[in-house]
Order: sequence, then C-alpha cells, then structure tokens
Amino acid sequence: MDAHRHCASRPSVVRALHTPAEYPLTLFPLAGWSERGQERGGHRSGRSRPKASRRIAQNREAGATRVTSGNGLCASARLRIMLRHRLAMGISQTFRKLSSTLAGTAFALTTALPAPLPAQADSAIGNPLGRDPAAVEAGDALFHERCAVCHGQRAQGAMAADLVRTRTVTRGTEAALFRLIRRGIPGTEMPPQPDLEDNRIWQIVTYLRALALPGQQPPLEGDPEAGRTVFRQAGCESCHLVDGTGGYLGPPLDSIAVRKTSEQIRADVLEPDATLAEGFETVIAESSDGRKIDGILKNEDTFTLLVLAASGDVVTLRRDRLRSVTKPGRSRMPADYSTRLSAEDLGNLLAFLDRQRDPFVPVRRGFGNY
Repeated sequence: MDAHRHCASRPSVVRALHTPAEYPLTLFPLAGWSERGQERGGHRSGRSRPKASRRIAQNREAGATRVTSGNGLCASARLRIMLRHRLAMGISQTFRKLSSTLAGTAFALTTALPAPLPAQADSAIGNPLGRDPAAVEAGDALFHERCAVCHGQRAQGAMAADLVRTRTVTRGTEAALFRLIRRGIPGTEMPPQPDLEDNRIWQIVTYLRALALPGQQPPLEGDPEAGRTVFRQAGCESCHLVDGTGGYLGPPLDSIAVRKTSEQIRADVLEPDATLAEGFETVIAESSDGRKIDGILKNEDTFTLLVLAASGDVVTLRRDRLRSVTKPGRSRMPADYSTRLSAEDLGNLLAFLDRQRDPFVPVRRGFGNY
C-alpha cells in the first residue's frame, strides 16, 4: 500500500516510495498531485487510480483526518520507516551479542586448559647427561617401567607411535623431547610425568636418542686402533669400504654406526645370513657351456642379469644363454667369526666399527653409485 494513500490530500505532500531493503528510502515531493491520479505527478506509471481516489473522497466526506508528521509523512509511513530502523538495529545488536558470547566461550576454554607443568630445563640448556652409558642404561629401565606398555619393548611402536622413527625423536631437539615427556600430549592417552625428576626424564631422552640415532649412542669399550688391525687381518677390507679404501662386494662401512646400533652391528658380524643388505644379494649363474659365475646381483630384468663377480668385474649375462640362475639367500660374508676371533679381538673390531660415524660420507656409496 503506497504511502500517498495515507497522506493528507495536499499537492505539496511528500511521498515515501517503497524500495528494496538494500536501497535507502527515497523521499520527493509530488508536484501536481490530483485526486484522480491522472496528472503527471500522481503515479509513476501515469495511470489513473480510481479506487484510491474514491477512498480519499469517501474519507473526506466521512470527515476522517490523517495524522501527518512534521516533514509531511503520514503516521503509517513513518511507522514503517521506524520499524525498518529497529529491525536493522536489532540485527546489529544480535551480532554484537553473538560475538561477545563467542569471545566469552573462547576465554572460558582458554582458562579451562591445564596450565603447563613447570620444567626447569629450557631449550637453551642441552642434555646434561650427554652420551653417558649409565644414563642410557637407566633410561632403558625407566622406559620399560613407564613407556614400553604403549610404545613397545624397543620403542618401535605397539599401541602408540614408533619412537625410533618419529620426527620428534630423530629430528627434534632434546629439550623439546624433554618437554613432551614432562607435559604429555593433552587430549591423547599420553599422560604427563609431573612426579619424575628432571634427571630421570633426561635419562629417558638419552635412551631414546641413542636408540633412534645410533650415531649419538655412547661409544663401545675397546681399542679402535687394534680393531682396525683385526679388520684388515680378518679379510674384511677386501669386501668392505672404510676410509675410502676397500672392496665393493659388501656394503660400505664408512658410516655404519650412523645407520645401525652397536647391537645390530654385532649381530651382522656374528650372523651375516640373518639380515641381507639391500643390493648385495648373492647369485650363482651357470652358462650353457657349464661355466659358473658367482657374485653379487646388482640388477636384473626380463632378459639380462648384471652381476659383480668376485674378481671385481661387472658381467652382463643374457638369460637365454644361461642354464640356471640360483639365489641361495645367504651372504658372502663368513659366518664363523664367533670362533675365528677371540673375545678381545671381537670387542676391538666392534669398537672400530662403532667409531665409523661420519654423517657426511654417503651412506650407500659403493658400486651402485660410485
């Protein structure tokens, strides 16, 4: 219903146009307004409004009066304008209340979180225990007492993460690992350890770092120089590369202690067939004329074999010219070092291998990428 139907019948009355909510309300005078709406200022379309004119005439005859505002607007038009302003103000107040409610909720959640447990150690303070073998042993016992139920006996994962491979242990700082053990992880099953003294937490840190990063484990007891002599006399140098010299039939040992723990190195020396190094599988091929080629399988496809022979030569064998190809699944390394070497010589050999911790030497340097 247009506003001019509720305004006084004066040509100079101001008419309020109903516009969409996104546009402001427009007011302009109706010059030349007439009762029948036929004159130019009566309606935008210029058409007559007989019903409206009749109602205005009837209202005049009945003596009805229209209450107008000071600016010429009738009461109903002004009421609609006021309601629109009230609606806009109500929406803005609703948003204010919502934002204040959200802010209060965020503050309540912040205050509800448990306060971090105090820890004397800071990132500027390194591990005071260093690579102390006694700290590793004590950390091992403490880990099995508190952590092994979820993380496994060797920290390789069970119901919880594999700590030997997780970045928190292998790449993070020791101070960050200390804080993680002290505070736990909120929202998970890993609890904080508020009752442990700092020294005992550092023991767990030392144990985990020695387990996950063999290059940071305490050095083995023994004489490394005497072990170097044993390494040469036992024939290890003919197959393994150390300090840039040696053979290529076995894996390079330049940085063996960075890749493996002392226990793993000892197992590789005493039981070489238990775990074969990748890329050093033994193969025995027999040609059609009866010749046997024994060496290390370096590559193979549907048609050929690439073999590093014991003589050091690289041989390409065609499958259609071979009578048989056998992979015995064993290492070329002798398996009798437990009887050939005395306990002292074995300890010195392991001490020598334990000192091979150069992280800048390529781990897989050898025939494959020489």
